[in-house]
Formats: sequence, structure tokens, C-alpha cells
Amino acid sequence: MVDILQVLEGATYLAFILGAIVAVYELRSIKRDRRFEFLMRLMDLGINREFQDPMSKIWRTNASNAEELEKEVSPADLYTIGEFWSWAAFLAEAGWVERKDLLAYMDYQSLWKKMGPWIVAERKATGPMWGSIEEFAEMQAAMATR
Repeated sequence: MVDILQVLEGATYLAFILGAIVAVYELRSIKRDRRFEFLMRLMDLGINREFQDPMSKIWRTNASNAEELEKEVSPADLYTIGEFWSWAAFLAEAGWVERKDLLAYMDYQSLWKKMGPWIVAERKATGPMWGSIEEFAEMQAAMATR
């Protein structure tokens, strides 16, 4: 015969298991929300006028080498753009932002086509920098061929 204490003990175990499942679900939801928040803050930084002005110059340029690009866009603006895109890639590499979301929103391939010659020239002059921009451009190219 089943006694009331056994029923209560079973109900307690069941409640404990359900509580653990709900806690795991909530923690996953918080992690997803945090990543989305980082992505939104990153995009906020990228849509202000101070950033968009040099970015639009880069998108419109037909420069084929570093010197031509520097004539159209100041080195300070190029560094700002490079640092922003490199930082965004770092956030994805560190797991703070979903890589697939970042690659879907930011066109690293086009940026590399425009700024690649300048970045390569800067690497020769100053040392390794912004390798993540090139890596993410290659990832996007690989994703596009799938």
C-alpha cells in the first residue's frame, strides 16, 4: 500500500526536477538575451553619423591601392573603421555575439575588398593587425559558396 509520505516524497522529487529544468531554460534564455543585447549595442555604435560618414566614403571609393584610399578617406577614419570591425569580430570569436548573426549583418567580404590593400600596407608598416577582418571575409566567402 502507498503511504502519503511516499506520495509527498515523489512529488517533492518531481518538483525539484521540474525546477532544475526551468532554471536551465531560463539561464539559456538569459544568455541568448545577453548576446542579442551585445549585438544591438554594437549596431548602435555603427549607425551614428560620425561612423557612417567615413564608412560611406569607403563603400563609394574605387581606390585600388592603399595610397588612393588614404586620399579619399583619412587614415584616422580608416583606423576607426578597422578597429570597429575588428572589435565586432573579436566579440564573435569570444562568444559574446553569435558569429552567424554578425556575419549575416556585417559584410566583411565587401569591407575586405575595399580596405584590404590598405590593411596589408599598414601591417607591413606597423605589424600584425586586424587579421580577424580578413578571416571573417573568408568565412563569409565560404558560407556563400555552400
